[in-house]
Amino acid sequence: MSARMILMRNKMLKISATAFMMTTSAAMAGWEKLPAMPEPNGGFACGADAGGITMLGGTNWTNSEKRWLQTISHFDLATMRWEVIGRLSEPVGYGSSGIRHSDDGRHETLIMLGGSNGRTPVKATAIVDTIKTVLVPAQVLPEKIVLCAGGIVGDAFIIAGGTDDVANIAGFTNRVVSFDLTRRTIAPAA
Repeated sequence: MSARMILMRNKMLKISATAFMMTTSAAMAGWEKLPAMPEPNGGFACGADAGGITMLGGTNWTNSEKRWLQTISHFDLATMRWEVIGRLSEPVGYGSSGIRHSDDGRHETLIMLGGSNGRTPVKATAIVDTIKTVLVPAQVLPEKIVLCAGGIVGDAFIIAGGTDDVANIAGFTNRVVSFDLTRRTIAPAA
């Protein structure tokens, strides 16, 4: 295993440990029931920003039919309410997401990589500036990635695992790739 891969693995372990400790601390403080989402949803991308939670796409079931969603919703911590703030250019779910904070710390951008539109995997990213609630036109990825895990480390979106199609269970991989958020390129994480 290369030194860079070991460093990346250690960063991911630290992030996971920090997330676990924060979750455990919050659980010990007590739970509070929040308002229901605008509609039932699974397979969505989401991220926490300074004002709440932004959620992109996802899926749900209506009358035994799976629906793929295009909605961009935001939960506002100040008002404790959900609001639909926009629509994606196409339905998408089962991608990976992360929040990128601006250098000045004044706003966040929710980024979703990969996923599926219900018919085929998509090779695109969805980028939502949570202050302006504007969807940036999708940037094409060089390959299809769906049902993967990931997160942002510096200027890179690290993607672990996944497959090229939600129906291709045998296609799951254990590879780790890095998507450069500045240059919009993807490469194996070394």
